[in-house]
Amino acid sequence: MNKASEQGVARRHRLSELLRDGPVSSLGSALKIAAFGDSVTQGFTQVDTLEPDIVYHQKVKSALEAAHPGLEVEVNNAGLALDTATDALERLGRDVLSEDPDLVIVGFGLNDAIGLGSATGGLAGIDEFRRSLSAIIDGVHQHNAAQVILLTPNFMVSRDDVRHIAEKERAYLPLLLPVQRDGVVAAYADAARQVGAAKAVPVADVYQAWARLEAEGRDTNELLANGLNHPGAEGHELTAELILAELALLD
Repeated sequence: MNKASEQGVARRHRLSELLRDGPVSSLGSALKIAAFGDSVTQGFTQVDTLEPDIVYHQKVKSALEAAHPGLEVEVNNAGLALDTATDALERLGRDVLSEDPDLVIVGFGLNDAIGLGSATGGLAGIDEFRRSLSAIIDGVHQHNAAQVILLTPNFMVSRDDVRHIAEKERAYLPLLLPVQRDGVVAAYADAARQVGAAKAVPVADVYQAWARLEAEGRDTNELLANGLNHPGAEGHELTAELILAELALLD
């Protein structure tokens, strides 16, 4: 076994030990999670409203500490509004790797699909998105072999509905609506699944969960705090449940 493989085994062992047994003095008492993503991860619910306490990673923290008395979970919120996977590569070392996390949750796709920053956007940007996600995973594994869990993006707005869309954000509707309606967000979700399979990392499939709700007759626009792209508390709870389910499957 080479050094990188040994490091990976040791890191996974630490994570599983902490999840199973709580603090282990020889390994340190805290489970360190880095949540690396965009405005959803950062905690924005509307354009000028930041609510980091309701975000999925805080719900994961609370659930893990409740399930494992004595376990301290430290969460590094490395979300940044308007960020894409491509642009986030530049801050991976500073915002994530420097904290030496045990687990890195990676959630991009919404801004990538739109084409913000240096991202190409649209269906033409899929390959770029795959490469950027792959590079993020490689960067984490090369640094300390931390466990990575990928998130697929949530749905964005699927119809114009004045009951749900925040008036101060209505100007963004023409930009976001076709990206959801034309299957672009779905394509980015599929790209994240493909990267997860290629890199052998778990995928918490948020998009699939929202699609299931839609198939059951749920109006998914109601899960968007601003009616456009930012999930509210229920949407974040759903993401947390998916992450916890993936953690339960880790060896």
